[in-house]
Amino acid sequence: MKKIYIHLTGYVITLIGLLYLGALEIKAKDNTNDTIITDTVKQHGNKDTNQIEVRHIVLKGTNKEIGEALGKIAQKDYGTNNLMSVDRNIFDKREKCIQKNYRAFHERMKGVSNAYHYNGDKTQDASFLPYDLGGNVKCSAVFFPASSTETKHNMFIRNFDWNPGLPMFSRVYVMELYPTLKNNEEKPQYPSIVIGGLDLLNGVIDGINSQGLMISALQDQTIDTKHAKGIEDIETIEGLSIFQVMRCILDTCTTVEDAKNILKSIDKIDMIIVPLHLMIADSTGNNVVFEMSLDSEGKLTVKNFVTRSENNSPRIITNHSLKKYEIQNPPEYHYDPIYHDDPYNTFLRYDRLKNALPKRIDLWDIIGTVTAKGIEYETQLPVRTMWIVLFDLNDKVIKVKFYKGDDREGNPTFSNEYSFNFSQ
Repeated sequence: MKKIYIHLTGYVITLIGLLYLGALEIKAKDNTNDTIITDTVKQHGNKDTNQIEVRHIVLKGTNKEIGEALGKIAQKDYGTNNLMSVDRNIFDKREKCIQKNYRAFHERMKGVSNAYHYNGDKTQDASFLPYDLGGNVKCSAVFFPASSTETKHNMFIRNFDWNPGLPMFSRVYVMELYPTLKNNEEKPQYPSIVIGGLDLLNGVIDGINSQGLMISALQDQTIDTKHAKGIEDIETIEGLSIFQVMRCILDTCTTVEDAKNILKSIDKIDMIIVPLHLMIADSTGNNVVFEMSLDSEGKLTVKNFVTRSENNSPRIITNHSLKKYEIQNPPEYHYDPIYHDDPYNTFLRYDRLKNALPKRIDLWDIIGTVTAKGIEYETQLPVRTMWIVLFDLNDKVIKVKFYKGDDREGNPTFSNEYSFNFSQ
C-alpha cells in the first residue's frame, strides 16, 4: 500500500457547550435495517467549492447489530468493499487485547464480519472500516469550566482545520450510538454523539456521551510522526488504536477518573497516522490532557496525565505537548525555534487564544481568532476550518458549523448551526 503522510495540528479549547450542525437534510436511500434509526445527508459535498459532505447516522441495537449496520453502510455508501487482510498471529494478539479491554467493540467486530459475510474469518480484519484516506490537518480548541462561563456550564469549543479538496474529511459524519445490552454484558454502555471521519467504526475526532463526558483529539507534533502507525501499517497493530480507545471511553466512562483508569489499564495503545493528545473533561468541570511520550528505548509507550492547579480558568490546547512546555515553563512557553518561521504555528495560535480570552465573552468569537482562513499561512495546500464544534457538558448538547467553501474574498463560509442531543 502506498505510504501516506498526514500532518495534524490544532488548538483545543475545552468548553462545555452545544454542538450545531448546519446543513440540508436529505434521507439516504434503501434504509431497511431496523438498527438504523436515522441515515441522512445534512450537507452535500461540492468539489467545485470544497464544501464537505456531512452525514447524520443514528444507530440503536446490540453492539453486534450496530457493527453489522456500520458494515453495510460502509459498503453501500463509502466504497469500503473489502476488509483488510491481516496476519493471523498479529490478529490473535489484537483480538485478545480487545476482548480484555473492550468487549463491546469485539461484539461490533462480529457484526462487521457478518455484514461482509466473513463470519469471523481471522484472516480478515473486522476492527477497521477506513475510507477516504490521505491529507493534511490543523486544529484549535479551548475548555471553559463552569466558573468562567455566563451559563455556569462547562463548555468546550474546537476548530478542526484541514486541507479542503483532499479525500480525507471530505465526507464526515455526526454519529449517535444507542447500545442495548445483552443480559450477560456486565459493563454499562452509554449513548454517545461523535463527529468523525477516516473510519466508520472508530473514527472519533470529537465526542460526548450521555453522562456529560467529552473527548477530543489533536495532533501532538512534539512527537515525530514516525512513531505513529501509517495507513499501510494498520494491520500490524497488536493492541488498541487511539481512536478505539476514545470510543471505549465514551462507551464506558462517566468521569475523567474513569477515563484515566481505562487509559492506564490498556497495555498497548497505538497512534494512527500521527501522534495525538486528548482533551478529556466531564460535567463537573474536571479535565485532563492525555499524552504519550518516548521511553528509554525510543518507543511511544509512556503515558502522561497533564492536570493543572487552576481548574477555574479556561484551558487552551494546541499542537505541542503540555507536559513538555506548559508544565516545565509556567506560565510562559519556551518556544521551539523550529516553528518560528510559521505564523500559524502551535505556539502562536496558543497565544492568540490566550490573548482573546479576557477580551471576548462569546465562545464562537473566541475560537474565531484562530479560524483557519489563510491567517498569513501558506503551505503546498490551503488550510481551512472544516468544522467548529461547541459542547455543553451539562446540557449534553453539541452544536456545530461545517465548512461550505470560500467567498469571493477568499474567506471561509459556514453552514448554519446544527444542534444534536440524546433523543433516543
